[in-house]
Amino acid sequence: MTVPRFQWIISLACVASLLACGDDAPSPVAMVGGGQDGMNDPGDGGPLDQAVDACVPRPEECNGIDDDCDGLGDEDLDPPPADRTEGICGDFFKQCAVPDGWQEPDYRRSPDYQEVEDRCDGFDNDCDGTTDENLSPPEASLVAGVCVGALQVCNGVRGYADPQFGDIMGYEATETTCDALDNDCDGTADEGLAGCMP
Repeated sequence: MTVPRFQWIISLACVASLLACGDDAPSPVAMVGGGQDGMNDPGDGGPLDQAVDACVPRPEECNGIDDDCDGLGDEDLDPPPADRTEGICGDFFKQCAVPDGWQEPDYRRSPDYQEVEDRCDGFDNDCDGTTDENLSPPEASLVAGVCVGALQVCNGVRGYADPQFGDIMGYEATETTCDALDNDCDGTADEGLAGCMP
C-alpha cells in the first residue's frame, strides 16, 4: 500500500520537533485505513460501509425496491391512468407489475366492458369514444305487410324499443286505404274496408 505523501510529512515533523506524539499516535498506515483496527477498510462493515448501505428515503416507485425505506416495496403508489379512458374505462388505472413496471389493467374486471361492443345500454362499453355502435337489433314487434324488415331501435339506457312505425311508407295504424297492402302490418290487407276491390 502506498502511503500518501502528506501523511509521511506529518509523521516526520512530529518526530523531528520532539512533540509529545507518544506511543498512542496513529501510524501513517493506520491513518490511511490499513491499520490494526481496520475501521476504515471497505467491506468490513465499518462506518464507511454503513454510510454506503444507509437507505436514503425517496418517493416510492413501481420498481420492486423499498424506495421510502419503510420496509415495504411499491406501496401507496399513485398509478397513472390506463391507456383507455373513454366510456366505462374513465376510472381505470395502470397496475404495478414488477419487473415490468406499470401495465394496463384487466378491463374485463368491469361487468360493463366489452372488447367488441354489441350491447344496447347507453354506455361506451369498448371505451373507444362511441356509444352503442355495431349493434344487431332484434326484429320489431310488427314485421308483416309494409313493416317487413322492421327492426327495433336502441334507446340508450332504456334498451331496445319498436321503431316509429309511422315513419314507414304506407303504414297505417288502422287500415283506411284500399290498396291491397297490409298497411297496419297485422298480416291482412284491406280488412274492414267496405266495398274495397283494389
